Amino acid sequence: MSKFRFIRPAWKGSNMSAVDVEFIRIFFPSPIEEEVAIRWAKRLASVIGERVEELRPNSLFSEIFDWVKADGFDVAEFVMALEDEFGEDLDVLLDDLDHLTFRGFVEYMSKTSPKID
Repeated sequence: MSKFRFIRPAWKGSNMSAVDVEFIRIFFPSPIEEEVAIRWAKRLASVIGERVEELRPNSLFSEIFDWVKADGFDVAEFVMALEDEFGEDLDVLLDDLDHLTFRGFVEYMSKTSPKID
């Protein structure tokens, strides 16, 4: 039996405030970057729970995806759910997971994402 768990429904109906991610605000002085960082950290917390407290601006996406995999989630489905959430194709951005940091992701999404609300 597959360990695959589809995560989109959990995002839509779960209480994403169960894990406090407000700590991430202090790392992002721009209001739009702060909003992107909080929104993304909440989505990540809905998958990895309290481990999100390890998230820092210099966290590499290779590490973040290891957290996702460690909790039994399929990374491809996780990326597709993020694309749906942010209305952005992340394939090009995620080509180099060993160099892309959370800060780099937030900066990129702050400039390009049409669905920040």
